Amino acid sequence: MVRWLDLKEFERLQLRANLVRGRSDLRLHRNVRVLNVRVCPVSEGVYEASVAAAETARVRAVALRLELRRGLWKVTVLEIG
Repeated sequence: MVRWLDLKEFERLQLRANLVRGRSDLRLHRNVRVLNVRVCPVSEGVYEASVAAAETARVRAVALRLELRRGLWKVTVLEIG
C-alpha cells in the first residue's frame, strides 16, 4: 500500500487498521463489492474519486484524492466512512 499512498495517509490507514485489529468483536471484511465509483478531474494531474463499497450488512463511502507525482499516481487524501 505504501507505493500508492502518500506517507501521511499510509500512517493514518495503518493506525486505523491497528485500532480495528485490537477489537475483540473483529469480523474480517472479505466479501466487499464496489457498488459505484465516480472520478472528477480537479486540475492537471489531480483527480478526486468517491467509492461506495458494500459488505454483507453495511455500505461504506470512500473518498480519495489522487495526484501524479514523479510519474506515479499517489493517494494524497483518503477518507473511509
